[in-house]
Amino acid sequence: MGTNELGSYTEVGFKNYYVALIEHIRSINTNSVIYALSIPPVSERKSNNDELFNNDNVVLFNSYIRDICEETNIVFIDNGEFFGIVLNSEWTSDGMHLYGNIYKKWYQFILTKISEI
Repeated sequence: MGTNELGSYTEVGFKNYYVALIEHIRSINTNSVIYALSIPPVSERKSNNDELFNNDNVVLFNSYIRDICEETNIVFIDNGEFFGIVLNSEWTSDGMHLYGNIYKKWYQFILTKISEI
């Protein structure tokens, strides 16, 4: 659950769906360690021109994810440490999706964060 869900759910609907996903994973593997990534920001242009896919919704939905992590005792990884608060327009062609070389750098960031936990 991430950028595609911005604005598609109410707070309660999003949280219920997210918690159901966590419970499903735990039902399959009770010993699993679950990491939840924050939703990355979108570019300034995208944010200023889209009612759903904007950084206000990113901040709002990330607050929901933080709440869920606290309630379900899963690990929250803040992608803001990698992306900042606005997606660099040089990292994307559409304001949302990253170029392949950026995905590789983001992946390395995630691995580093997990190794620090």
